[in-house]
Amino acid sequence: MIKRMSVAILLIMGLFLTACSGNDDGDKKEEPNNEQGASTSNKEKSNDKNESKEGNIYQIGETAKTETSSLGYPYEVTVNSYEVTTDDIEGKSLENYNLDPENRDRFVVVNVTLKNIGEKSFIPNEQLAADLVFTNGGYEHDLDFDFFLERNNELSPGNDITGNLVYTSTITKLQDQTSLHLVFEHYADEEIRFELPVPKE
Repeated sequence: MIKRMSVAILLIMGLFLTACSGNDDGDKKEEPNNEQGASTSNKEKSNDKNESKEGNIYQIGETAKTETSSLGYPYEVTVNSYEVTTDDIEGKSLENYNLDPENRDRFVVVNVTLKNIGEKSFIPNEQLAADLVFTNGGYEHDLDFDFFLERNNELSPGNDITGNLVYTSTITKLQDQTSLHLVFEHYADEEIRFELPVPKE
């Protein structure tokens, strides 16, 4: 009788230990799934960030929103037009900058509208800049001391200004590019780009 009870007790204990062991295995199996889910989530976030960065390229006629990388003033940019020319711009010639059209020097002129969409006034020329970026290397700063001087004045919330961003380059260098970009907030997380056609001439 005692032997039978002992055997029964041992069987019950064995079943109990087996059941506990099964539950532990079940918990362990779920853990990799959670880790895999977290990994997938992180990958999706990474892809979203990449897509967002790639989505920051705009075309002529489009309006983009960003903010100054220094103090976070939000603003809009619209690229209205673009040309590569040897003509005088606002009364200034290439010769004024010791450049010669016969040597294939050119003005690159991008007409833009800047709008303050924030709640505070700021002076655009002190907070933001636009570079002409060559995809095959290098970039140019615009001639901000001679053109689009309205950028030196305070821009109030809701107001906008329109003017020419003017750069100098050579037609040879321009034609050598895969593409050209007008870039605001260059190298910052807030960077936005406008694609400009590579000139044929």
